[in-house]
Amino acid sequence: MSQNAFDNSGLKDKLHLEGTPVAAFNPSVGLAITSGDLVVTDSSTYPATDGLKKAHVRVTDYLGKELRDTITTTGAPGAKTIDLATLNTSKPVVVCVTVITNNGLIADGRGEIFALAGATSAIANWDKQ
Repeated sequence: MSQNAFDNSGLKDKLHLEGTPVAAFNPSVGLAITSGDLVVTDSSTYPATDGLKKAHVRVTDYLGKELRDTITTTGAPGAKTIDLATLNTSKPVVVCVTVITNNGLIADGRGEIFALAGATSAIANWDKQ
């Protein structure tokens, strides 16, 4: 009997490694402030046989108030404009995005942006699955 507590041999075919679809999935979401609104744009690159299913967007102010929206089209045509008027924007707002592909790849990322006209930022620290 093996000294290992678990037999993980069945997992080797389930992992997404280099050269597999997750390696070709590069999430990218841009943030921009225009006239007090937050514009969120998906500019991710997807594997050849995949594409954006949806991207969930959550914007939170430092007091914990949230706004949510969903992107369903990549690029400028799918950009979402979120009115920040109901949030306290005296400090940066936190934007969390979950990008989901048609084939089930998922990436979570987070960014911050000051609600100042002309400000830009991008979601970073992506966790791809």
